[in-house]
Amino acid sequence: MGSISKTYGVKGMHCAGCVASVEKALLDIKDVHLVSVNLNLENVKIETDSGISFVTLHDAVQNYGYTLVEETSKEFSERKEDEINIWLQRLIYTGVLGIPLLIIAMFEMMQGNVMGIENILIQLFLTTSIIIISRHFYINGFIALLHKNPNMNSLVALGTGAAFIYSLISSVNLMYEMEIQGFDQLYFESAGIILVFITLGRYLEAHARSRTTQALMELFKQAPRTGWVKKRGNWQEVSVEEIEKGDEVMIKPGGQIPVDGVVIEGTSFINEAALTGEALPLGKQVGDILMGASINTSGILIMKAEKVGKETVFSRIIQMVEDTQHT
Repeated sequence: MGSISKTYGVKGMHCAGCVASVEKALLDIKDVHLVSVNLNLENVKIETDSGISFVTLHDAVQNYGYTLVEETSKEFSERKEDEINIWLQRLIYTGVLGIPLLIIAMFEMMQGNVMGIENILIQLFLTTSIIIISRHFYINGFIALLHKNPNMNSLVALGTGAAFIYSLISSVNLMYEMEIQGFDQLYFESAGIILVFITLGRYLEAHARSRTTQALMELFKQAPRTGWVKKRGNWQEVSVEEIEKGDEVMIKPGGQIPVDGVVIEGTSFINEAALTGEALPLGKQVGDILMGASINTSGILIMKAEKVGKETVFSRIIQMVEDTQHT
């Protein structure tokens, strides 16, 4: 069987340890020849034998706590925006719980009073709530530990988990006056506030990654979404993924050309600034080449699709930008 190269998205990567885990998971598969993981773009380029299914690759990565996905440029852009929103929500929730937790713990410490049962239970409730919201750190971290390939999540899970368990034992010791030696202090606020700050860091990291891939994201936003295709004698608006070679495609004035092809009917002026940087629209007539992502500025054009999907000039530009991120 021949060798093929494909790029997939990877959900859940945050550090160099995550990159190493994904690489190890895929390279352990017998017929995988080359793996190149990009942390900024959160994807992986894999060279495999054509007989390996996506399910096999997906299951191997999932065993390490990550998710392999097949996604379009548009879906990647939407996923990055969703990720920022998710981390912001987690930051708000953990922050709302973490601030009173810190105030209560510090107040008792400065007063030098014996910790009351009510304060112990309040701290336990607030910290437990923060841990539940931040459970993804523990799930990913302990899975990585089980595979003997710890990452940053493993450190967070071990550190905050140890503080929480110690404080839990101390709570029982203090409430029931069991006089267990060495368990007379509470560190609930340490576990809770560490998780708040780690969440803040992940939110800022998501923003920073978004800026580093801004040029690529802008390209994604310019990618065509739909096109008018002639099917059974009628013009229908379909997603660009549904357009096939040989289809007749109509481009209305002000519309975006969805794929590459050749004009078979009509004349117009086309703005190709997104591809060539040329500010002035170029005249197009029957027999001329049209490139996807260009804008039709005037008349109606009918074109025959010749290059679709990843074969278009615009898709190849995006691919080249992605490839530079891997080097």
